[in-house]
Amino acid sequence: MNLEQTATVLAMVALVESRTFTNEQIGAWQSLLRDVEFEHAKQAVIKYYQSSTDAMKPAHIFKLSKDIKTELKKAHYGNFDS
Repeated sequence: MNLEQTATVLAMVALVESRTFTNEQIGAWQSLLRDVEFEHAKQAVIKYYQSSTDAMKPAHIFKLSKDIKTELKKAHYGNFDS
């Protein structure tokens, strides 16, 4: 994700948590999440808040985005583990 996309994702977090982020914090999150796809990050935020009342951290987005990517690959290519 780029800086603008990270700010958009954090705006979603801010609305749910009544939280604010400084430009420095947005930059720090972007550094941690730069390899995460924007659409996956937005989906991760939605998925996270459907089951958690805790404050979101970058690791939550990173992990859930990875899970979403894996689920999409399985849906597209099938599960060849068996």
